[in-house]
Amino acid sequence: MVPGDIELRCLADRLGHCFGELGHLRQALTHRSAVLGADGSNERLEFLGDTVLDLCLSEVLLERFPGAGSGQLTKLKSLHVSNECLAGVADRLDLAEYLQVGGGQCLVGDRTEQRLLANAFEAVLGAVYLDGGIAAAKRVVVQCMLSGDLSDTLERSPDEGNHKAALQEWLQARQRERPRYTVVRTEGSDNRPTFFVEARSGELVATGDGPNKRAAESEAAAELLRMLMESEASEPSSGASAAGGAGAR
Repeated sequence: MVPGDIELRCLADRLGHCFGELGHLRQALTHRSAVLGADGSNERLEFLGDTVLDLCLSEVLLERFPGAGSGQLTKLKSLHVSNECLAGVADRLDLAEYLQVGGGQCLVGDRTEQRLLANAFEAVLGAVYLDGGIAAAKRVVVQCMLSGDLSDTLERSPDEGNHKAALQEWLQARQRERPRYTVVRTEGSDNRPTFFVEARSGELVATGDGPNKRAAESEAAAELLRMLMESEASEPSSGASAAGGAGAR
């Protein structure tokens, strides 16, 4: 079903921007597979939105972290323009319900692709910029990227990295298998669900929860990494064991 004006205005309310021209938002939600040629698709708006996002997010980070150096700011910004992060923003906005692909069918649930949703959010931001200028775009970035679990992510120290990536690197350095993530249950309403995830490495199991699967996996990964590091620290080294054996003799 192609979203009508009422549905688009509901999405605009969630974005925090009142569109003077809904055509911009409609085009931002039209994938190239749903139209003949590129003129009516969201590709050009995605190109624009990528630049707008970079500028708006850079300004917000300068305001939030006045003591951070350029290297720290660059590292922090890279976390928030990643496909994973932008797709998480799109999930919170339910963009998959509005996005038009291949013959006008909407993407839903697990059939969504991370890159497709990330591109759609950038296109929407481009549409906001065309409709209301840079101030409007910045308001949308603040409202959509600095709420809930994403707010916690942005407010952390610029030195902190991605928990799942950190766990993966720790395990790879010790030639261990990848962690396994499992959604054990969900609670709450469809509009405000809470996901509960287990992260497992060998016999160790950690849990995490969050408003989406990615946030819950990230929390579980952080807890599992803490458990693994504590377990490793408590293990006696081979050298210490050998020394102890020699002393006993």
